[in-house]
Amino acid sequence: MRKSFFILFAFAFSIVCGNNARAQGYDIKERFYDGIVSSRVVKKQSDFNLKGKVKSCTEDSPQLNQRLSLSFDPAGLLLKKQVETLEQNGKIKQVTAYTFTGNKLKSVKFEDAAASYTSQKIFDLSGYLEKEIMQVNDPGKKYYREADYTYNSTFDDLKIAYTYNLNLDNRDVVLSDAYTFTFNDKHQLIKERNESKHKETTYGSTANIIYDLAGNITAVTFMDDCALSGGNSCANLALTVKYDNRNNIIFKSMSDQTVRNAGWSDSYTYSATYNEHNDVISTSGSSGNPSFRTAIKPEASVVKYEYEYDSEGNWIKKYELAGDKRTFSCSRNIEYYD
Repeated sequence: MRKSFFILFAFAFSIVCGNNARAQGYDIKERFYDGIVSSRVVKKQSDFNLKGKVKSCTEDSPQLNQRLSLSFDPAGLLLKKQVETLEQNGKIKQVTAYTFTGNKLKSVKFEDAAASYTSQKIFDLSGYLEKEIMQVNDPGKKYYREADYTYNSTFDDLKIAYTYNLNLDNRDVVLSDAYTFTFNDKHQLIKERNESKHKETTYGSTANIIYDLAGNITAVTFMDDCALSGGNSCANLALTVKYDNRNNIIFKSMSDQTVRNAGWSDSYTYSATYNEHNDVISTSGSSGNPSFRTAIKPEASVVKYEYEYDSEGNWIKKYELAGDKRTFSCSRNIEYYD
């Protein structure tokens, strides 16, 4: 299955222990379009369910041996996200940094120290991605790719041209991408069409999106063109999502009809309930092969949570409950603007 880099990049945004993203599986709700429009790329403190004028938030998770640090500007825009290991001298694993010109997003830079990997997205004044640079700096695996983005006048047609630092004679890399975006009368993305040109062939895929009256995505289908003829490992996925009256996700279900020789699957179910602070207090779910694709156990296991809160209504300590046993899960240190 061919997944765009943006989907993988989006996974890096999951909070270490705050939003239970690890238990929700691969999410085709995140589309390529979400990574090229600055208003969709920008993260706000409300995206992390943080209340008040938060300056920084640090989450420590002993279970994962990780620390997550978030910093925000006075308007609540995310400036930096950093993940490091919980050691005496914490080793930085991943850093995402946002640069603004005034209130406009200029660039997003992502670094993964363990993989010696960096990427940078550069946005134009109209708020669309115009260039992306990816590189691996490991001496034995040096890699560089530059992508240039060109749009039509209505920004519903996109062409991407790639250049590499590699000899492409014996490599099956993407030479160019073409995207067509279809919108409804509310300018909601309802169809995303991609054609990806390689040296010997062109791969195509289509995603269709459905919304509820509140503007929440309730269904997504994603299919590679070759799935129509039963091709091996050609993606054929359908996602269903349900929400409560506060727009929290209470149910997600992925149906994976992809034909594969291997035995794993992207199928999963996930459900959650929330308290009055919109924090998750219980989750349950299952998946086809949790050891390979997701963190959900094969049985419909239920995990419950309790929290301690500060005066702004943000949790500062989180616990997992199993019967009468309460286990410390995660803590937060939150700094506020005066």
